[in-house]
Amino acid sequence: MSDKEPELGRPAKGDELMVSARDGRRTLEVRVEVLKVGRLWVDVYPLNGAYLPHYCCRFRMDTRASESGHGRIYTDEQWAWNQRRSRASEYLSEVGVRVDHGSRFHGDPLGLANAIRRGLGEDEL
Repeated sequence: MSDKEPELGRPAKGDELMVSARDGRRTLEVRVEVLKVGRLWVDVYPLNGAYLPHYCCRFRMDTRASESGHGRIYTDEQWAWNQRRSRASEYLSEVGVRVDHGSRFHGDPLGLANAIRRGLGEDEL
């Protein structure tokens, strides 16, 4: 798997996506179905009776952000990449590496974590 984030592409009606949304203090991770795709907006509906706040059911195609700014949509590939990136950040924290703003690795914790793991003879994340 690449260390570069996969593109969203253009979802189609009926596609299943993941939504990560903030609801007060909680972070919700909800599987959704695409109901409608416009030029700029994608409307989704939660699957299996899952809870998704009404303000997190419409997302911009270009930024993947919800209309309210409290959520984002992901394809399965993007979701898997995002999980890998989170594990990389946790790994860097565990080994005592801090990536400061302005560092060349600031936006790429996955690349840095994998470089360290390769140097130590460990499997990449």
